[in-house]
Amino acid sequence: MRSTKGFLALAVALALLVTPTLADDNPWANLKVGDWASYEGEPAPGMKTETKQVVTAVEGTVVSYETHSSMTMNGAPLGEPTVTPMTLDYAATAGGEGAEPAEAPKFTEEEVEVNGQTLACKVYTTETDVAGTIYVSKSWVCLDVPFGTVKAESNGTVSMMLVAWGHAE
Repeated sequence: MRSTKGFLALAVALALLVTPTLADDNPWANLKVGDWASYEGEPAPGMKTETKQVVTAVEGTVVSYETHSSMTMNGAPLGEPTVTPMTLDYAATAGGEGAEPAEAPKFTEEEVEVNGQTLACKVYTTETDVAGTIYVSKSWVCLDVPFGTVKAESNGTVSMMLVAWGHAE
C-alpha cells in the first residue's frame, strides 16, 4: 500500500508546512489523547482515499498518533487498509540551524462548512517553482479541529477534506 502512505505523507507534510509553530496559533498544541479527525480525498480521477488520524500520546510538544487509511479505485479496494504510527515534535517544525528560510505563505481568512458546522479558517497559500512549473498549494487551518487541517488543495484540486472530528472526553 505504498501509494496510500506516500499520498498521506504528502498531504500531512503540506499541512505541516503551513501550520504555525507557536503554541498560541498551533492546533497541534491543544491535542489530547483520543482526539481524532477523518478526511476524504480524491487524488486522481476514480481514486478515493479515507483517512482517520487519532492521537495516542502527548508529551510536551511531541504528539504521537495513528493514521488509519484506505484507498479505492473505481470503487474497488486497493490493498488492505493500513495503520501507520507517526510522531511529530511540532516545536521542531519551525526549522533549525542551517535550514533554508522558506518564503512566508500568504494567508487569508475563509469560512468552510463541514457537517453543518461553520469553521473559521486561515487559508495558507504557497507557490513553488519546480523546474519552471508553478505549483500552488492551499491549506485551510482551524484551531477548533484536531490537527487543524480542514482542507488541502494543490493546483485547484482538493486532495483532502475534513469530514468529521472529535475531541477526547
